[in-house]
Amino acid sequence: MMTIGDKIRGIRDLKKLSIENMAEMMGLSVLAYGEIERGKTDIKMSRLEQIAQKLGVSVAKILGFEETVSNFFENCNQTNVVTGQNGDQTYYNDHKDLLHKLEKVELQLKNAELQIENLTIKLEKAESEANYLKQKLETLSGVGGL
Repeated sequence: MMTIGDKIRGIRDLKKLSIENMAEMMGLSVLAYGEIERGKTDIKMSRLEQIAQKLGVSVAKILGFEETVSNFFENCNQTNVVTGQNGDQTYYNDHKDLLHKLEKVELQLKNAELQIENLTIKLEKAESEANYLKQKLETLSGVGGL
């Protein structure tokens, strides 16, 4: 059974926030905030409401997080259909297939980001070479014009 701290950490992870981010937003030290997630600190309702607000969820969402996660995986045991942007449909039988597909998409995204970075470097190099050649041409035009 998940503790309140486990549920908060799960939602924080889904929101891609670090412990440091949350501690700063809450006005707490990293140690003090970490104690909340580890269950070392009893959480008052006002503190739970503050955490929920910073995470952008309701207190009920935090309290029901374990049920939400288990329902997701129970539903994944059924055949699931995922429709891509181009309308293609892919069928998955369990959550492992979905996680594999997600990992594949994440790798494709990372690859695309690396390609963009590579193209940006090539563009900067081409612009630099063009500027060099332009300056050289201007210099040669100035010498020939005398």
